[in-house]
Amino acid sequence: MNTLQGQKRLNAWPVFVMLSVIFFAAQLIFFLIHYHVSELMHSLAGTSVSLDFWHLTVAVPVFLFFLLQLSACVLSVVFIRFISVSVEEFFDLGDAAAYGLLLLNGFFGAFFILSLNSCLYPGSFFAFAGISHVGWAGASGMVLLAQAFISGINTLRTGRHLWAAVLFVLLAVGAVADSFQPLNTVALNTTQKPNVIVIGLDSVRPDFVGFYTEGAVSTPNIDRLLSGGTVFANAYSPLARTFPAWVGILTAKYPLHSGARTNLSQIHSGFLNQTLAKKLRENGWFTVYGTDEPRYTDITKEYGFDRIVGPKGGAAEIFIAAFSDFPLTNLLVNLPVGRSIFPYNYANRGQEITYNPDHFLQQIRRGLAGRPDKPLFLAVHLCLPHWPYGWAGHAADTSKTPADYYRSAIEGVDVQLGGLMKMLKTAGLLQNARVILLSDHGTSLGLKGDRMLDGKKYDGDPEKLRMVMVYKYAGAPEFSSDFKHDYSMATSWGVGTDLASFRRQNHVLLASIVFPRRKSSVKTVTALTSLLDIAPSILSDLKISPLAGADGLAWSALKPHDFFMETGESLAEIETDHIYIEKVLKQQIGIYRIDPESGRLYISAKAADSINKNKQYAVLHGDWLLVHYPLRMQPRLVMIKGKGSVMQMAIKVFPVKPYFILANLRTGRWTIEMPPFSESSVKNTPLLKTKAELDQFFSEIF
Repeated sequence: MNTLQGQKRLNAWPVFVMLSVIFFAAQLIFFLIHYHVSELMHSLAGTSVSLDFWHLTVAVPVFLFFLLQLSACVLSVVFIRFISVSVEEFFDLGDAAAYGLLLLNGFFGAFFILSLNSCLYPGSFFAFAGISHVGWAGASGMVLLAQAFISGINTLRTGRHLWAAVLFVLLAVGAVADSFQPLNTVALNTTQKPNVIVIGLDSVRPDFVGFYTEGAVSTPNIDRLLSGGTVFANAYSPLARTFPAWVGILTAKYPLHSGARTNLSQIHSGFLNQTLAKKLRENGWFTVYGTDEPRYTDITKEYGFDRIVGPKGGAAEIFIAAFSDFPLTNLLVNLPVGRSIFPYNYANRGQEITYNPDHFLQQIRRGLAGRPDKPLFLAVHLCLPHWPYGWAGHAADTSKTPADYYRSAIEGVDVQLGGLMKMLKTAGLLQNARVILLSDHGTSLGLKGDRMLDGKKYDGDPEKLRMVMVYKYAGAPEFSSDFKHDYSMATSWGVGTDLASFRRQNHVLLASIVFPRRKSSVKTVTALTSLLDIAPSILSDLKISPLAGADGLAWSALKPHDFFMETGESLAEIETDHIYIEKVLKQQIGIYRIDPESGRLYISAKAADSINKNKQYAVLHGDWLLVHYPLRMQPRLVMIKGKGSVMQMAIKVFPVKPYFILANLRTGRWTIEMPPFSESSVKNTPLLKTKAELDQFFSEIF
């Protein structure tokens, strides 16, 4: 019998390995087809990024990630083989039964992995509705666990397979050991200087906050902060993208002056000599920056921070994210050991399928541990409300409108904010603190009124209206040619895409709260403010010398002034209700370069110059908004003659010359102006003066 058993054990390996290879290959094939990976790799091969990829700072992390995935697959195969052979020995099964058990356990193992992945990560490509019930995962898991218990008894009884038993016990302990490590106590600030805490909420537009909508959206934690501080109701970002917004917060400079003209701009170190973090560090503060989305919020220690908290970013993260949605990887990422073995995935909002908001808060807690007894400057950016609006256990419901699942993400980040504030309070960091709550930008969601261009309030030549781009409403059918009812110039999509939508894309949440709070009373400031005013206001409040060359104003010195805005890069793939990340990457990947030393991704100088020339630019001047639209190619539906002189519908592309939109913010009246201008072209407006200010500020463009 022992000889037969030995023979069965010898033959078990090739059979099961073959089945495992088939299972893994099937996953890989379905994954490659679904995400159009071959198209992406083909696009990558034609760019200089393909050469940069082989730098060690990029290639090594990607290689290690694939090695970890392969190791996880191999270990799962070894585990199934271990319990199958051990159970066969324990019950002294026959030859046919032994092979049947091996195949059955292979099925249970695959089913357990897929069903658990479906339960925990409904947004995964491998999440199947038919096996997503927790009961299926529990049943298959109990079958495997029972056999693992029997295998342990068999190992103790016979001494066989001891190496496998020890290996899996050590792996199980190692996977959860990190959760038993106590977090170091956060040092209190025993100085008289206050802690300065800046909390950013990505993509939050004020009209989706309960404080402004009287409870239409459930945001109790945001509302609680706003109700006890100074709220700036008329605050804007000069560029509605995350990285330019945060550079503006830290430098108090317009994107034109800081160099942060879009996400992943390469900022010259000379522009970072004067930042809020450096000023505070020079004056005794310990500085920490944390974000859960490192892909586009590229803030490093160079900005003046002692510590950077959060998942690793750079080019390697983008490549890893593209190949991370596999069931085994998903199940391992959020284990305590995932923080160490998956540093590019753990607590990463950019990988929304497995993102756990609580894990990022734990990262912040760890980042604050062991700091010196100094006042704290903490800047945190939470990206949960950014597209695609889903996270672990909360897949975006695409059967609803984008506005509906955007609202769910707003409510999700409100819960996360509540957890952050509780952590800060428990750590004693709010005993003497100045808290700034902000959003970096808003977003357009295809809602009527997202754009301020109401056709009924248009003054001017009706023929010029054809120059204005129209977009589909959020509630319109996915495929529709009903331009009369489903499309409008009164709406738009995206962030940093349209300055006629500045009230939705550039309008930001901004409030200042002093802790401890003596009473819950709100003070509302209606004067024009911006994210550029935050650093001057903090430094003024702390009696620290101002930043050199700052464009922002301290809140105590606010006065009427012009405010300049610009868009980010123009990309049709992000100006829609259905964004497909593979299309976005395919369109954009050629404009990037990789820094071989740091592995960071940045936009090439040539691409940046082209982006800047094709941007929209605007100036707010009192009650007036003047927006410059560049030359662009616009598709139109036209009738053409086909075969036999039959008229057919076709889409043709026409050039649209540069033009201006001038709007009165108080009345909503607006017009389209074409150069050259005349004083009589728009009566009773400061058109020429406003245009001169726009020309002067963006002189390098015009």
